[in-house]
Amino acid sequence: MKYTINVDKNNYVLSIANTIHDNVEIDLTTIDLLHLSAYQLINNELVLDEVKLNELIAQEHQHEVDDEIFDLEQKLNSTDYILARMLEEIMALDKPLTFIADMIKIFIAYATKYKDTLSNRKTWRERIEELRNDK
Repeated sequence: MKYTINVDKNNYVLSIANTIHDNVEIDLTTIDLLHLSAYQLINNELVLDEVKLNELIAQEHQHEVDDEIFDLEQKLNSTDYILARMLEEIMALDKPLTFIADMIKIFIAYATKYKDTLSNRKTWRERIEELRNDK
């Protein structure tokens, strides 16, 4: 089927459309439509630029990594209140003789109440470090 191919200044494909000016024969089943911009129009034929394709795939992967890091950081930020509340309770302790015992009670209470959340925070931080180190 014939299509109209819109290209940039280097003849890389920007889009494929059906118009009254269709002039390039293309079988859409033979091209990677998700990476259309990796194709160059040369002599009315689409030619895949492997280097550009690999660049596009690397960019997509980096976007996925950045999105995952952002989501994990948001989860960490949304649970920061737990640690802030615990610190506030510790800072409010005013009995010097029982300070250490009262502080331990607070730690135990929070460790029990927020066990899963605190465990998740550790997992989220480890995953962020893993993603950042794989760059």
